[in-house]
Amino acid sequence: MNSASRIAQLAAAALAGAAVAGGSLALAAGGTRTIHGCVVRRTHQLLVQRRCARGEGSLTWAQRGPAGPVGRPGPAGPAGPQAVGAWGLIGENPSAAFVTGGQDLSAARTGVGTVSVTVTGGPCANQVSAVIATPETANSLGAAVPFVYVDHPTQPGPFLLNLGTVNGATFTHQDGVVAADVAVYCRTS
Repeated sequence: MNSASRIAQLAAAALAGAAVAGGSLALAAGGTRTIHGCVVRRTHQLLVQRRCARGEGSLTWAQRGPAGPVGRPGPAGPAGPQAVGAWGLIGENPSAAFVTGGQDLSAARTGVGTVSVTVTGGPCANQVSAVIATPETANSLGAAVPFVYVDHPTQPGPFLLNLGTVNGATFTHQDGVVAADVAVYCRTS
C-alpha cells in the first residue's frame, strides 16, 4: 500500500474517531471549520492537533464537505383537511332561526334552543360531512357558560344545533342567548 492511500485511510479513521470523541474534534477545529492534523512519518499515526512537530506531516480538511445530491422525492402523504364547504353564524329567538353571513346554510328553529341546519349548496351539499360549532354571545351570563353542541344522526342530511348555557354540570337549552359559528367540512374527492 502506498503512502498516499495509507494517509487517506488514516485521515478518514481519525475523522470518524474525532467525531465520536467530540472533544478532540473541537480542540483541533479552528473558527474556520477546518480540522488540522498531523501524520507521524515513521509510524503513519494520525494525530488531530493544530501544530505538527518535527517528523510529522501536516494535513487539513473541512469539517463539513459539500452538500450531496438531492434525494428522490418521498411517497405522497395522506390527504390533509378539506376546505370548509359551508359556514355561517347561526342564531335563533323564540320565533325563528337565522343565518348571518356565511354561505350555503339554512336554519329552521325546531324548539327552545334547537335549530335544524341544512347544507343548501356548494361542495358539501348531499355529502357526508363533519360539523364544527363554537358558541358566541354578547350577553352577560353570570356564572353560566355559553355552550353549543351538534347532533348529526343521519348523513348526508341536516344536523341539529343545540344552543344554551352550562351552569355547574347542567346544560339548559335557551332561546336568543347564544349564537354559533358553524363550519361544515366534507371530502370533495
